[in-house]
Amino acid sequence: AYASHGLKDIFNVYNLDLQRVARAFGFSVPPKVDLNLKAKGRTKIDKKKQRFNASGHKFSAANPYGVRAPDDKRQFCR
Repeated sequence: AYASHGLKDIFNVYNLDLQRVARAFGFSVPPKVDLNLKAKGRTKIDKKKQRFNASGHKFSAANPYGVRAPDDKRQFCR
């Protein structure tokens, strides 16, 4: 969750003293934490897959609940 968090620039996790952070939260011993900081953002291919994975019933001002139109007779299966 940290790797994709929008405010991750506030703390430099490499410089955090985990003992002090744990004490601040009331722990006498800090829990074991694996920090995977090598996550990367979505690639162009991932974005393209996500775009085609949508149901086709977008939210908009004209369609606030994303419901199919009554005359839409398309059928979808996986």
